[in-house]
Amino acid sequence: MPLYVQRALRVKTFGLLAFQLFICFGIMVQVHRLTDKQELFTKHETECQAVYYILGLVNMGILMHLWMVKDRYPWNYVHLVIITVVSGFFWGFTDSVFTTVMHFQLILLMCIAMCTATAVSFVLTRKRSICNDSCVVVLGSLALGWLLGTAVIMSLAAIYADSPEG
Repeated sequence: MPLYVQRALRVKTFGLLAFQLFICFGIMVQVHRLTDKQELFTKHETECQAVYYILGLVNMGILMHLWMVKDRYPWNYVHLVIITVVSGFFWGFTDSVFTTVMHFQLILLMCIAMCTATAVSFVLTRKRSICNDSCVVVLGSLALGWLLGTAVIMSLAAIYADSPEG
């Protein structure tokens, strides 16, 4: 594959994944807010658990079907949108079934990592390239993204640990 196609594909892939994760995170926050206020479901109710597990099965079914239509435009993008929305609802209900909110931290970390990887990959593979080795670009941009994401998550954890609500 030509180098310019590899460069564009890498930036497009990281950018699309970052966008998908931000949409998923936004849906997660809204579902969490609604379940906290008990507008949608009361936490740990049987109905809430049933919705959670059904969403998990639907999510896996859509993921399998996405694999089957991976080469059929525009259906592959339609499935990508559907799986993003379903995943957001699925992960948003997680703390209603289990007593953890770690999934919010992980999704936010991945959002930051993918945004950073998109920017670093773009900078490292411009026309006057700083680095032409694909493995170095991918691993370097992802590593820098994970480091930045971890630093942000740890900073937020330290801030909220000292707050009265934390």
